[in-house]
Amino acid sequence: MRGRKIMQNHRRATHCLRLLSALLLLAAPSRAQESRGSISGTVLDPQGAVVPGADVTVTNMQNNVEHQTVTNSTGFFEVALLNPGIYSVSVQAAGFKKAVRANLELNVGARISLELRLEVGPLAETVEVSAAAPLLETRSASGGRLVSSREISELPVNSMNPFLLAGLAAGMQWTGTPSGMQRAFDVGGTSSFNTAGNIGQNEYTLDGAPVTGTERRVGYVPPLDAVAEFKLETASFDASFGHTSGATVNVSSRSGTNSFHGSLFDQHWQNRWNATPHFTRLAYEAQIRRGDKKPGDPKQTSGRSNNYGATLGGPVRIPGLFDGRDKLFFFITYNGYAIDSAGTGARSVPHDSWYQGDFSDIQAVDAVKYTVYDPRSARLEGSRVVRTPFPGNKGVPVLNPVFNFYSKLYPKATNTPGFVTAEGINNHFDPAVGQKDRYQSVLNRYDYYVSASDRTYFKWYWSRRHDHSGDWAKDTLPGLADGGGYRVNIGGAANYLRTLSGTDLLDLSLSATRFMEGLVIPVQASLKPTDAGFPKYLDE
Repeated sequence: MRGRKIMQNHRRATHCLRLLSALLLLAAPSRAQESRGSISGTVLDPQGAVVPGADVTVTNMQNNVEHQTVTNSTGFFEVALLNPGIYSVSVQAAGFKKAVRANLELNVGARISLELRLEVGPLAETVEVSAAAPLLETRSASGGRLVSSREISELPVNSMNPFLLAGLAAGMQWTGTPSGMQRAFDVGGTSSFNTAGNIGQNEYTLDGAPVTGTERRVGYVPPLDAVAEFKLETASFDASFGHTSGATVNVSSRSGTNSFHGSLFDQHWQNRWNATPHFTRLAYEAQIRRGDKKPGDPKQTSGRSNNYGATLGGPVRIPGLFDGRDKLFFFITYNGYAIDSAGTGARSVPHDSWYQGDFSDIQAVDAVKYTVYDPRSARLEGSRVVRTPFPGNKGVPVLNPVFNFYSKLYPKATNTPGFVTAEGINNHFDPAVGQKDRYQSVLNRYDYYVSASDRTYFKWYWSRRHDHSGDWAKDTLPGLADGGGYRVNIGGAANYLRTLSGTDLLDLSLSATRFMEGLVIPVQASLKPTDAGFPKYLDE
């Protein structure tokens, strides 16, 4: 009994040691995948000696939020986990003039390192440095291409998909269709690029939180106007990047500022502005010969696409109750697609005479290739099985119950046999059978600066796409050939950052994303085997 207690105490002690080890590992300094950056530097006096104990204030010049710290015994300071933006750094120390370094552009994941020299004089005087040589980032071994906010706002992006700007990076290769029309829900085409020969192995993050979907595709594509900037890490030697043998796309979403800003946009595409496609022209000419259309009638139906949306950001203000300037900010974005394009390609349907068992027209094209033999006449002649052809390729018994069901679903041919091809292949083209897509996306972000030591942010996003394309049975059984594709993505993230001391930070983050896609065609699901002529017991 006593030995059993000793064993139990030993196990408890072992568990406690394991737990303590895990906590120590968690407390070790580390950097997760981050879109936020840092500003650090060394403060020196005129002779180049370090200045310890100097007060350093880093200020976001867009919302006036301040971050304060003190230089250590070596004159070094660092303010970490800053959102991308324009910053100023001011330094104060007894016996020296106040030094200010303004207009520092902090990009996604950047680590700016400064050297600030103080001048002897009264503290009431200020030495401002508003322009300097370009800052060289020497604290990170990673390489890549930063796509700045200016490039995002000024470069033409046909479908307003920010990830298409990844093509600006050196060595970028598109492995899919290099189309400039990869819409926000075309996650396969959007993800088909590589920088190091690793196809489909990229990692996608939004404000440092993963948004990678299934099959290594991007799960959520933020609207272009919601992106502050992003960085394509093509050589991720930094240990903070993982989960990938390809590139890392690190996107930073826009935050609100002390001023209200908004935008409205709409990209419109019209089918009739384009040249008439080949099969649309053939169908038009066939309709004229049949008398269904007259010369001068429109050759193609009107197809259109609209990519529209709006953004709004600024401080949260409730007149008479709360003024969120310098404290609480929001930025919301909505994006939608409404696509109704005409014509998705030609199809082959039975000729009218085939429904009556008459295949003589196709036998005239090639008697060897297209002669129909009666399988019931098979007989053995020597070592060969011989069958008798139907006379003139007529009288073929095709109207069994199952075929009778399917034959009613086929649309009529729009082109006469021999017009497109001799055999009558691709004899049906209906411009009204087009692509119908609907997509909606919402992204919201809220930043709250509680105090100089505490700040937090929260964001959530949602997108949904429904595909109703290519319903060639629209005139016989509407919805039978509906595209039926759907894709839904929902996610969010929350972060709390507390400054414990001049050298210690507590950074807590929680994020989740859910990516779902599938195929749902209600009309097909409603059909039963007996509808096609099969026995009733198959319905059970």
